[in-house]
Amino acid sequence: MLNNGGPRYKRSNLERQMNLDVIWCVLILFVLCVIGAVGCKLWLSSYETYDNHSVPFIPIAESPIKEGFLGFWTFIIILQVMIPLSLYVTIEMAKLMQVYHIHNDVDMYDPETNKRIECRALNITEELGQVQYIFSDKTGTLTENKMIFRRCTIAGVDYNHPPPENVQNLKLRPGAPMPLMVNPQLQEELHHLDVHQVSERGNMSDMRHVPHSQRIQEFLLLLAVCNTVVVSRHPHHDIPILSPINSSSETTPTTESPPMAPASKQVNRPKLLNVPSLLLVGSSKKSSSNKSGNSHTSHQRSATPSPCELKPIFEAESPDELALVDAAYSYNCRLVKRTPHFATVALPGEGVLEFEILQVLPFDSSRKCMSIVLRHPVTREKILYCKGADSTILPQLAPSDDFLMQQMIFRTQQHLNSYARQGLRVLVMARRTLSDAEYNEWLIKHEEAALTMENRERRIRESFSRLETNLTLLGKYFRQ
Repeated sequence: MLNNGGPRYKRSNLERQMNLDVIWCVLILFVLCVIGAVGCKLWLSSYETYDNHSVPFIPIAESPIKEGFLGFWTFIIILQVMIPLSLYVTIEMAKLMQVYHIHNDVDMYDPETNKRIECRALNITEELGQVQYIFSDKTGTLTENKMIFRRCTIAGVDYNHPPPENVQNLKLRPGAPMPLMVNPQLQEELHHLDVHQVSERGNMSDMRHVPHSQRIQEFLLLLAVCNTVVVSRHPHHDIPILSPINSSSETTPTTESPPMAPASKQVNRPKLLNVPSLLLVGSSKKSSSNKSGNSHTSHQRSATPSPCELKPIFEAESPDELALVDAAYSYNCRLVKRTPHFATVALPGEGVLEFEILQVLPFDSSRKCMSIVLRHPVTREKILYCKGADSTILPQLAPSDDFLMQQMIFRTQQHLNSYARQGLRVLVMARRTLSDAEYNEWLIKHEEAALTMENRERRIRESFSRLETNLTLLGKYFRQ
């Protein structure tokens, strides 16, 4: 609190110059008035033997000192026009005209987002053209990174995702991911799992006996949950009332919230976000419960999609995570809700599952990977999902004597070398099933490292690396 001195008011060079000129005008006015008052006193003092009729222009003369004091304020009133008070009003009017012309400048209009320049401060027009140096810490700070999901390799099988043909003509809102062209082969193999309606999960720790469709589902599940993406039903605004970290029902409005308006009233929502308002969903549910016998209300209720069918708004720290979550969403592996302790995912063939988040191992430049430990709601298995650079994940794969597993790793390595030469960036996906004893033993050592005051960051990093071993390869993701 002692260091908080409040915001500093930023003045432009023109304002500083104007204030300095006004101060000089006040000083000159004061000097002239003092000279006039002293001259008035000396002039009246020259009439030593005067009476009321001997002093010119003054019918009733007082003492010279009193007349000099009154003359000082008289000169203040006469010469106060020297202070340019109307200059500030004139300058502000000139700024308003400049702002008007800036808003209507055709060269500063963006047809892709249908936006024009916004001048939110009047003094910004005085500092145009004053930028001399721009310092940027990394690529993407001043530009827009658009990550495109191009290819993926799952169990040695390559799936191509070509970019849209008219990608240059697409009008996307800022921050929106590029549209994904679904691979028909991958969609068909995943649909094979959906048709059989998997009721019991096999032992995923032994990937040799796992069907290929279940490998695909596991790969998409990793894309959906191994991240720090925040799920919300409404666009995020910088309002201090709600926290964008927790997207649970306590902070994010859901369909169970009471409707704010009747069902017939239209609810306004941003035009840039192609997401139906959930207030309409809640109001339609209320109207359908009150008028169950009305056929029109029943039709409206059946036409209203459920919250899982509405695509939520994903807010990610990087375009990479946003591209991964949207790719999984395109194949019906949908991240529905995420809180600090649970992640709700809608999986094809298994429905909506709520995974418990046990640990999140964040990305760092030394490990070059990120991991998350989940508890499966059906099998109660503790599963570690890991994604990262190929130089980090591949050496940590569990050794295997199985010929099929070796062939899968070999084909995946060939795909990696081929597409890396094409300039595509690579992320490797892997998993590991943890037993209760392994996880509890690691957790005890990890908590000891977190409480250590000496070299704590290094010890926490080593603790993460101990858990990210003996991994099983799921696939690789190539992005552009």
